[in-house]
Amino acid sequence: KNNQATFSCTGLIGSLSGSFYKSKLGNKNLYDMAEEVLMDANLTLTEHGTHPWVIDPTLKQMFTTAALPIDTHMNCLQLIAHAARCRL
Repeated sequence: KNNQATFSCTGLIGSLSGSFYKSKLGNKNLYDMAEEVLMDANLTLTEHGTHPWVIDPTLKQMFTTAALPIDTHMNCLQLIAHAARCRL
């Protein structure tokens, strides 16, 4: 009768609080940048042995010479999304 259960959770993006230090200078597409950030985050593979993300292949056609700042994986992905004018 007086029992209470509390649950809390976060989405995958919210858990990407580690720092990304490995941005490189040079011409690169936004897809490769996003993939590099996600790989660096070292996320657990799905039960099917695949990465737990999908990156829109359209980002392969968007290029930049900008380097990402030293920041969290989540913020780096947000910057890539802004550069592509899309939502994360």
